Amino acid sequence: MYQKNELKVKKTPNFKILLKVIFHSNKKSVFLTSFISLLMFVSVTTLVMTWHTNQYNCMINYFEGYDWNNDYQVSAYSANEGWDTFPENLLDDIMNSMRNDVNKIIPGIIPQKTSGLFSTVLNSDTSKIYEVCTSTDEIIDLMSEHINSGRMPLTYDEIVYLQMRNKTLFNLDDVISLYTSGLYPVSLNFTVVGIIEDADAILYQDGYSKDILRWEGLLDDTSHSFENEQIFEAMFFTSKPLYKEISLLDYLPVQAIVCDFNYDTTKIRLNGLKKYISSFDNIRDSWLYNYKNDEGLSRQTSLNSFWDLANKLEYFNIIMRKETLRIMIYFLPVLAIMIFSIIEAINFSKKSLLSSFWLMKIQGVEDDQLKEIIKLKAIYMNLVIGVLGIILSLLLGSVLKVALYPNISVGKYLSGLVNPLLLYIIVLAFSFVIITEYLLLRNYLNNTVDTQSDRYIVKSKKLLKKILTKEEVLISLLGLLLFSIGFTGLILLNEPMTIISDPLVNFQNFFTIFWTLFLTGIFCLSIAILLVLVKLVLFISQKIFEIVWKSRRNYLTLSLKSSNFNLNPLRNLLIILLIAGTILYPGMIFRKSHSEHIIVESNLALGCTDILVTNWNSNESLKKEIETLPNILCTAKVTKYHYEYFSLSILKSWNCELDILALHNLTEFNQVVDFSKINSEVLSDKINLLKEQHSFLVDKHFAKQYNNFEGIDIYSTDYWNPTNEILLEYIGSYDHFPLLTQMHTLPFEMFEPTFTMVMTDINAQLLVDINPSNFAPKGFLLIKTNSKNNAEIQKYLLDNYDLNTKVSSDTLNELNVFNTNFREYFLIILVILIAILLLLLGFISSSNTFQNNIQSIEASYRVGATKRQLFVSYSLELQMVILFPLLISVIGGFFLQKALSSFLYNSLITYKPIELWIPIWLIGVILSVEYVSLMLGWSLKFSYDLKSYQPIRQE
Repeated sequence: MYQKNELKVKKTPNFKILLKVIFHSNKKSVFLTSFISLLMFVSVTTLVMTWHTNQYNCMINYFEGYDWNNDYQVSAYSANEGWDTFPENLLDDIMNSMRNDVNKIIPGIIPQKTSGLFSTVLNSDTSKIYEVCTSTDEIIDLMSEHINSGRMPLTYDEIVYLQMRNKTLFNLDDVISLYTSGLYPVSLNFTVVGIIEDADAILYQDGYSKDILRWEGLLDDTSHSFENEQIFEAMFFTSKPLYKEISLLDYLPVQAIVCDFNYDTTKIRLNGLKKYISSFDNIRDSWLYNYKNDEGLSRQTSLNSFWDLANKLEYFNIIMRKETLRIMIYFLPVLAIMIFSIIEAINFSKKSLLSSFWLMKIQGVEDDQLKEIIKLKAIYMNLVIGVLGIILSLLLGSVLKVALYPNISVGKYLSGLVNPLLLYIIVLAFSFVIITEYLLLRNYLNNTVDTQSDRYIVKSKKLLKKILTKEEVLISLLGLLLFSIGFTGLILLNEPMTIISDPLVNFQNFFTIFWTLFLTGIFCLSIAILLVLVKLVLFISQKIFEIVWKSRRNYLTLSLKSSNFNLNPLRNLLIILLIAGTILYPGMIFRKSHSEHIIVESNLALGCTDILVTNWNSNESLKKEIETLPNILCTAKVTKYHYEYFSLSILKSWNCELDILALHNLTEFNQVVDFSKINSEVLSDKINLLKEQHSFLVDKHFAKQYNNFEGIDIYSTDYWNPTNEILLEYIGSYDHFPLLTQMHTLPFEMFEPTFTMVMTDINAQLLVDINPSNFAPKGFLLIKTNSKNNAEIQKYLLDNYDLNTKVSSDTLNELNVFNTNFREYFLIILVILIAILLLLLGFISSSNTFQNNIQSIEASYRVGATKRQLFVSYSLELQMVILFPLLISVIGGFFLQKALSSFLYNSLITYKPIELWIPIWLIGVILSVEYVSLMLGWSLKFSYDLKSYQPIRQE
């Protein structure tokens, strides 16, 4: 009967009441946990939104001022096509079709006004190259309106001379004999019936591309950059019907179709970058257009298309991906500090929690029900805090957006909430907090015993936990799993046979995913290692304290000896100290390191001279003319070759990419280049060694990889002539050299390393003669002046010689296009955030220490210890315990910065790797920041607890 009544009266506990009991039993812990969790969610979400906004700002800076109509590139071309007969509107149709295709990828990216031409290449009896071209109706009408003398052609043998670059080669009524190329050349006589002066300027001023009139070099070159190539001696213009008559004569001239678009980059969405790049990958190599010729026969032509826009987008995406991974690496340690801070905050009311669990258990609440309550508490509380954190971060981020990025719209700012990679950070933070809190409270529940005998059983099991606990095993397994997946994925992506067919899920998507998993795995494994390391530190500390107690017994050594290894509340604090030092370094060294580096980088980009001409065409007479201009002291010309070498030799196999800087005159180069700007005067002596035949200098990375070889054999890649070779003699190496860039990629990234070499132009020409199709040359002219303001010289060179130039301010602006201010401010904020967290942790740790040692404090107080002695004793105990982690953190952080500097601080492409500014005294500053922040919070709380402490009265 009793059992029956018991079954009737037993009721399911009210979850709301039980949750209320748990909340009331640890109010202080709930408040501290909520505060730190809120701080974390606000930090993470604000970081996500601000970083996303900064990316938009970088994208605006990246494209701002970029002149698509004057960038020495074209958007699409097709050369050496055998056009038989074609409709007159073919050029317009192709451009309209291409515009529609691109506007489907990025709506509105190409406005209505576009540029294009048909061109036929002809030769003269003096072996000079000429060009006869036509264009769209709009450009033809524009040219007709700007004929300076004469008229437009009326028959196919009449042409208009396009006078450009201040060169007058022909006059009205001149008759020019031109020849077709090929085995049986045909001679044609053309009469100049009109002259248009500054034809490229006319196009440019009306919003059309200048580049379509200087597309030379694309005939046999797919590099899409032709500023270095030999310019056609002259260009002639005609109407579309007359051009068609020329092309239908009895010969096959070399013909080309060229299109260039002026893109409206404000239409680009940051979140659509990967989709854009994937779509361009499908069409840029061979864009096809089907048409019917005049005889009604179906024809098809393909164009190399959109490399200009696609390459810009891809380069920007690579830079931003690397910068995002950098931000993640910087923030993950801070995220770990916040998580362990939350654990400390939960421990703040550990005793009251254990008591409340014990009371609920003796009232009949079962363990499964309590576990459900714990889970609901962790989820509900963190969801509320998370939502509040997102709201606060949106408000804070809005203020930052207005202050830092006023030109970014609200819509672009809010689009950061759906950025997949950055959302991963938010989800990771939420998950870690909820899981950590749940597991910790569940552990408290498991440690809540019903009887005294159970307590002893639990104690006997704790000996095994000194070696390895469940949390370390679980974190290690999770980290190992994520690390293995990420590492395996990155390795597979680098295999040559890896093919990802879906254009929307391409290499970049997988690369980012696997790198994120790889970093998260390292993060988890690092925490597991830190847990074991801290146990070792505490164990060694306890043994030292016991030895000190045996050698000299007093209140102080008694307090140190009483430190409990298993229940020591300093464990999480020590983990935080081990992490904190490593992240304090970047915030304290980046600004100084970067400000010093950017000056050297700018000088190297400028060639360590005063003015750099970037579109030099190797015109020796023009060079001498420039040297006679006022304020110009001397000049030197160089050519930069990008050489892709693939050896087909049976005995030797060697693949590489080389950037070769060819010096035309060593004496002139040493006069123009000021090596003191990069603190490397020794390079001048090495350059003089290049007078030796077939000699070269090479960067140290190349020399080191091939063990300071004596030289290399460059073989012809022509299958029919495999014995043609040149032996290059290695005479020295360098860390950096003007105009030669170095690539700093992520591990596993699919980029072939590019090495750099310096040699005379004579030696470079020998290589070009062996493999002419493998070289992509780019000409430069270095100018030394005695003027403080070179702006007037720049303008004169552009207006009179059509020479694009750069000065120091230009290179600095280009190097700062990917706004480094964000990283600078972000790292400084992290330093402040860590200092605040250490102050708060000192406060929490002091309270936990006091509560866990209350019996020891009571005993010491009763045998005569004063509160001052107790304060000194426990303060010294804390300092002795934290000393080793502090030293590990600071010293380890120093070497970690050195090891990771190539990735953490260098941009994708640099002229010189950054040299970190880490003076010896900075180590003391970092130690002081950690020590002072922690001890301040600890001292204030512990002294307050001791002052408020009242010993138990004896009756």
